[in-house]
Amino acid sequence: MKLTAVVAVAENNVIGRKGQLPWHISSDLKMFKKLTSGGIVIMGRKSYESIGKPLLHRINIVVTRQQNFTADEVIVSTSVEEAIAKANSLNHREAFIIGGAEIFHSSYNYWDKIYFSRVHLHPEGDTFFTDINWLEWVKIKEEFIEAGSNDDAAFTFREFHRRIEKTR
Repeated sequence: MKLTAVVAVAENNVIGRKGQLPWHISSDLKMFKKLTSGGIVIMGRKSYESIGKPLLHRINIVVTRQQNFTADEVIVSTSVEEAIAKANSLNHREAFIIGGAEIFHSSYNYWDKIYFSRVHLHPEGDTFFTDINWLEWVKIKEEFIEAGSNDDAAFTFREFHRRIEKTR
């Protein structure tokens, strides 16, 4: 199974503010839905709670340290490694890491691919994307997307594949 990170990151590395995305970009959200629909999404509890419900047409795995956490229609894991193992057991070709910051950071060494939307904003935020060693990655695709009438900003979508052996 391939493991892919899907993330939207502002130019100042912000990915969140007060538990929410600090922007609204409908074309990026549509791209996210298209990329992840029918697959497995792995997210932290805070990300799950900010969404407020399981993402439709996806198997949702929530990582939390809270021993008593339960949610309808999600698989609960107590670590990223356990979440990845559970995803692996479901016999899908790909699972997607979708946040938040701690989940991105702790799963980095497992990624095979990154779908990376660079949001052309510098918002205030309290949550930042993990450090990436870009020498480990090769850019496969890049596409600039203009802001639509309902969007806060334009963004550049990039797809990266890992160029060197993972450290799993």
